[in-house]
Amino acid sequence: MSVLKIFYRKIRAFIRNQKERYIPYRKIISVWLKNKNQPYKMISLDEAKRYKKSDTIFILGSGPSIKDLTQEQWKHIDKHDSFGINFSHLLDYVPTYYSLEDGHTKWFRRFVEEKLRPYRKKFSSSVWCISDRHIGRFIHPRLAPAFFPENPLCYFYKFPPTLEFKEDRPFRKEDFAKSIIYRGSLSTVLYLIDKIGYKNIVLLGIDLHTPEHFFYNMKEMEEYVKMQKDIHDKDKFQYMILKKNKVKPFDEYLCALDKLYFAPKGVNLYMGGRDKVIYPRLKIYKW
Repeated sequence: MSVLKIFYRKIRAFIRNQKERYIPYRKIISVWLKNKNQPYKMISLDEAKRYKKSDTIFILGSGPSIKDLTQEQWKHIDKHDSFGINFSHLLDYVPTYYSLEDGHTKWFRRFVEEKLRPYRKKFSSSVWCISDRHIGRFIHPRLAPAFFPENPLCYFYKFPPTLEFKEDRPFRKEDFAKSIIYRGSLSTVLYLIDKIGYKNIVLLGIDLHTPEHFFYNMKEMEEYVKMQKDIHDKDKFQYMILKKNKVKPFDEYLCALDKLYFAPKGVNLYMGGRDKVIYPRLKIYKW
């Protein structure tokens, strides 16, 4: 990549972050001073790795199938590590690591703060993963404490370029040499898990055949579900819908990532159970 292209991307990211900032410039100093006693800790990748207790990690997705897990399976998950994504805190399970994406809009941010509030104390033991994109929008424990657990432990990472190609072709091994982030929260979490280092990665609640989430029938999520139904395709999972520079559906990405990137490294990517889209292209985890 040329120096000019890298510079252009940085400028474009800076402008986008300024448009999507969490608080206005005029409030930064006053909010920072107001929260001067707000406890938090920022940690490095090496420090984040210290919270790893197993070579197996379970990704807690938001698909409806995650509600089918038995108590015995949850006990099994508890013996290993786990990674929560976005609203998976509504499962009332505390994972090892957590990633909460920023929805950009004031409405979404208010909604996140409101729904996270009852769980803030409980999730203090999770490592909260935030990128330079969060910081660029002033989403920092001292500037936006309601976005984080109480006394948060934050692993800060630099968000890399995403995987993009315009022509309709299969994924290639060299594609993943540049980046393994394709689109969506799940590919970001796979990137983070790869950085921390695991031998077995198990996908739970990844239901590519439906746009529904496990919380669709929860009264407290009615407002969010209505918004989702208004802006998304009623029949398809969002990342199965093709768009510019993302011309392959998410199932092909996951299978290619497994075959071309994880398998050569000796890493196993599993589905937690048989699904309607990917099975049998990905292995099923043996509980």
